[in-house]
Amino acid sequence: MLIGSKLLRLIDKKLKIDAILGQGGYSIPLLMYTPKTLKIEVVHSLDDHDLIEMRIMLQHGQIVRALISFFIHLLLKLYRTMYLAKFDYIIAVSKGLLRECYRYYPILRAKKNALVIPNGAPQEIYGLGIEERRGREYDFIYVGTLTPRKRVDLIIKAVKILKHLNYRCKVVIVGDGEQNDYLRKLARNLGVSESTIFLGHIGEGVKYKYISQSRFLILPSEVEGDPIVVKEALSLGVPCIVSNIDALKDLIIDGYNGFVFKRGNVRDLALKMKEALLINEELYEKMSENARKSVNIYSWINIVKLYLKLIRITKRREAK
Repeated sequence: MLIGSKLLRLIDKKLKIDAILGQGGYSIPLLMYTPKTLKIEVVHSLDDHDLIEMRIMLQHGQIVRALISFFIHLLLKLYRTMYLAKFDYIIAVSKGLLRECYRYYPILRAKKNALVIPNGAPQEIYGLGIEERRGREYDFIYVGTLTPRKRVDLIIKAVKILKHLNYRCKVVIVGDGEQNDYLRKLARNLGVSESTIFLGHIGEGVKYKYISQSRFLILPSEVEGDPIVVKEALSLGVPCIVSNIDALKDLIIDGYNGFVFKRGNVRDLALKMKEALLINEELYEKMSENARKSVNIYSWINIVKLYLKLIRITKRREAK
């Protein structure tokens, strides 16, 4: 921390930096040295991530682990309070996350300099995958970490419900994490191993190929900041099935560029997956087109322009 703060002081003195951009609340050197230049913090996640993880631990009987996580959370919260107070602007990557900032850190209300600038979508993949979509191999895909708050277990349980109703589907799960073994065992115990393919961690280029070969991406998370994977899928023309949390409701309109189900409700997820399986090709192609259109506003060019505009406006105010 001391080395980092000294380095930051030296850089600030030599280069006369116009702005410092903090990412995620972990730029520890800023606790030791506060530069005079404009300071912008981009918040991707806050307390809800920690609290939901702890709740799921308790549901699984992991009491000791939940208690340890709680004390770590308290220390992290103290650090975040001191850290966030040092910034001139707080940028949340979604409206829901901005509300979370105010709810857990009332000190930010006094700043009146908090705003929303979302993550960008990778425009370089826009329109790719057309050939892959013609030979769709998978009905559904999940891409992300295999952690409790992602609720990948809901997908596996929903596949079981669909199987009981005589609907067959093929699901590919991309990613790795602490629940890897648990989720594989769950698929075996529910008798849906033949319908659920686990790929583990794969590279970015391969990931886009698998998304393009799938009809729908599913993200059943309990909490998110602004998930880029949804924007990646939309850029590839792949509609999404998501839980109705704030960050995802901002991206997906039910029946337009995907489907929205009640958070944590496996039967509602199964119902939306059934609806996705039964959609005719004409309606699906329209939904796919809508998916691509809906992500245009999130190009990184537009996002960078918002940051530059913020910096220019602030520097003009300082010059007066």
